[in-house]
Amino acid sequence: SLFSQRLSSLEKQFVYTHPESVISSSLLALNLRNWSFDTIMRMYTSLSPIAQQEQFGRIVDKWLKLELENAVGRPAKYFEAIDIKGRKLSLSQFEGKYVLLDFWASWCVPCRQSFPVLKQWYSNYHSKGLEVICISEDESLELWQKAVLSEDIAHLNQVLSGFEISKIGTPADSSRISARYGISSFPTKVLIDKGGLIIGRWSGESIENTEAIERKFAELFR
Repeated sequence: SLFSQRLSSLEKQFVYTHPESVISSSLLALNLRNWSFDTIMRMYTSLSPIAQQEQFGRIVDKWLKLELENAVGRPAKYFEAIDIKGRKLSLSQFEGKYVLLDFWASWCVPCRQSFPVLKQWYSNYHSKGLEVICISEDESLELWQKAVLSEDIAHLNQVLSGFEISKIGTPADSSRISARYGISSFPTKVLIDKGGLIIGRWSGESIENTEAIERKFAELFR
């Protein structure tokens, strides 16, 4: 909306004109999902050392480092988990294939709306070397399993982001797969090449993202 655009413009202006203010670093932290990476980086580097080192400044710094670590061209973060069928799954077992990571959750409506096209991609390109790993943010084994069955995606690799099936209810926040990949919104899709490098990253469910992924697949599997 026009109001939101005006408010965003005023907030950016405040950050640029008040580099020593704690308010500036808090505005950056509050807009990590709203402003582009380049904008956040540029504004953060313009802050004074004091503003960078206070609580909100440290949050922004951590977010920027995670974004850089998981940017296109960077090595994908290794992980292993127990899949929905009770088998050990690790990213390394798919070396030599293209791997699409789909970060989702049963409570995320846009995530579930994206499954028909996700299944179509798997159908079209699995025989050509594409694997799909769906990584759920759910903390309930029952809700996760119910959603997988309801959406008919049990044939895709299914794991939980931060819980082991054998120890369900025991959180492993420090080692959540989504945390390692710097995931801050759902759905987010990350494409990894045969050598383990990130070659694509798309956050949110939109026609633009779907078309961008389809173009990427067309390029890779022509």
